[in-house]
Amino acid sequence: MPRVKKVIDPELFVRRVGEAMTRLGLTQEALAEAIEARIGSRPGQSTVSNWTRGEKLPGTKYLPVLVEILGLSWSDLGLEGGAERSFGAEQAAVVPPSEGRRLPVERDGARPEFDPSRIVLIPRVGHASAGYGYDNGAGEAERYDAFSRDEIARLTNTNPDRLRSIKVVGDSMEPEIRANDTVVYEPVQAVSDAGIYVLRLDDLVLVKKVQRFGGGVLEIIPVNPAYRSEMLRPLPEADTPNTYRSEVTGMTCTCEVIGKVVFYLRPA
Repeated sequence: MPRVKKVIDPELFVRRVGEAMTRLGLTQEALAEAIEARIGSRPGQSTVSNWTRGEKLPGTKYLPVLVEILGLSWSDLGLEGGAERSFGAEQAAVVPPSEGRRLPVERDGARPEFDPSRIVLIPRVGHASAGYGYDNGAGEAERYDAFSRDEIARLTNTNPDRLRSIKVVGDSMEPEIRANDTVVYEPVQAVSDAGIYVLRLDDLVLVKKVQRFGGGVLEIIPVNPAYRSEMLRPLPEADTPNTYRSEVTGMTCTCEVIGKVVFYLRPA
């Protein structure tokens, strides 16, 4: 199955942007002014500085005009074959959790005219464990996964701008979700129905199947038979919100729902 590179590497981005700014004799302030002249919105000085250091990548508001001003191509940023290829005639292998299998995005083989506004950059916000937990303090996006906006909307029936992604470590969800897979999730605050969720259990971020029962009881369900399920019973009388007691260990913990997984990606 053809695969496309979906991640913009911050180091490559910094190098290409730096080379282009040097070639054009642009300062950070001049670049901000040029962007404002094109779209009527000026990024702050700290924002442009973060771009040039790779600490943060521009989103869909600024990225297409930045590429245009600097005379770059999408392939310069590591999107193989150019963005018109990556988001046109290629296939992206994604796996909706409800399917439990790889689902190729349908294409008609045509090479459509490329429209940068049809790209969505989904922030990747860190790591999560499909195991016993991963201490994840990441708050800002480490990098972005770029997709066709129309395909993501079709696959998830969700506003693509709401989505976030996180890389999985650990093996408790194998073979359904493997270590180094990236799951894409919609931020939610509660378990509405059975599915795969991103959870913060105390200070650990987890990816698990979750089933909700009466009284707010949650069953945390691994796929790998080497791990066992765990029932968490809410303690509304506790001083700390979202406090539960594990029926396996008898210990209390906080459990916060971060999001519901809508599909996941497997590396080539």
